[in-house]
Amino acid sequence: EMRLLAELDNRELQWETVERYLPLYYQKNKTKCIKVYADLPGNIPKLREELSQYGNIYEADILFIRRFLCDCNINGCDIISVKNNVVHYTELEVVNNGKTL
Repeated sequence: EMRLLAELDNRELQWETVERYLPLYYQKNKTKCIKVYADLPGNIPKLREELSQYGNIYEADILFIRRFLCDCNINGCDIISVKNNVVHYTELEVVNNGKTL
């Protein structure tokens, strides 16, 4: 993990530590992962290939719209509350059973 973090810092890539359920089989607990940000979606395939030497790569082939929904904690059939016709994505509110999440 330390070599990967050094490589990310060398490349001046943004990253953060997150906890996720791995997409392999049923899991009771989340696993600590490193989330790497790319400036352009087109950079993902090359970045995925280059960083694969450090371990398994997850969530690198998700379409932009699905990645956006995941990052905003929006799931299928969620109700989205907005205050205006045009909103910034940070202003989205997910409503579940009448309660804002």
